[in-house]
Amino acid sequence: MRKSKSILPKICQKSGLLALLSGICLWLYYQADTSEVQPKTNTYNKDSTTQYLTQLLPAKSPGTFVQHSRFSLSYSEIHEQAEWVAYALSEPALSAKKFNRTGFAFIPDPKINSKSANPNDYSGSSYDRGHLCPAADMAYDSIALRETFYMSNISPQTKAFNQGVWRVIESNTRNWAKNIGHTLVITGPVLSKPGLEQIGQNKVTVPVGFFKVIYTPQFQQAIGFIVPNQYTPKDPMQYAFNIDYIEQITNINFLPNLTVELQSAIESKLDLSFWNHHASYN
Repeated sequence: MRKSKSILPKICQKSGLLALLSGICLWLYYQADTSEVQPKTNTYNKDSTTQYLTQLLPAKSPGTFVQHSRFSLSYSEIHEQAEWVAYALSEPALSAKKFNRTGFAFIPDPKINSKSANPNDYSGSSYDRGHLCPAADMAYDSIALRETFYMSNISPQTKAFNQGVWRVIESNTRNWAKNIGHTLVITGPVLSKPGLEQIGQNKVTVPVGFFKVIYTPQFQQAIGFIVPNQYTPKDPMQYAFNIDYIEQITNINFLPNLTVELQSAIESKLDLSFWNHHASYN
């Protein structure tokens, strides 16, 4: 009996130690596993100006409104893509540490209850899975970067358009945000023309073109672009218009939360000299 009593505490101590070590190993395993599924975000935080800009969304539309971590969108079930995507850009965000986009796959948007388009809808077509909110614009935040690969943020783009004039406009947009300061960016497809081509099992509409609206509250300046979804050798600035014109083409009211007077003044003018002056970044 004495022998049993002396051995039992030791066995219990060893068993307890093994259980503790097993628990720690199991915890470390799950921590490592979930770190890839739910990556830590960058330390960059929204300031008051960025929060103000994210409130300047287009007017309510028939689409389904979705709020992701760093951008908002209105999803059109009929066209299986966003009518518009809106977000704020700033120099601090663009100068922050950039996360690597390698390994991110296109996936359906889990926030679309009616189910968004599927990556396979684009397979076998001649169209790129084109980002509306560019991955490069959200590279400062690993979660937002992941969300740019949701299919709600994707639209059929010709390769010549996606890798040509549109890429230049996206680069200019980032340069403007670096030089000018906080900017609001709203991007989307032009879907107003009837009888458009559709691709995939979900019948994703192929836009005739794409628009981009950029607004800076600091200087009360805005510029819009409408570019055909095809190759073009033209200077991107030849596709620049005032916001009033973009609204006529898209039937979207872009800055409804501004006062009527301010909205009218900003949307009716286009100062190309202002935007050309701030287009480059050193």
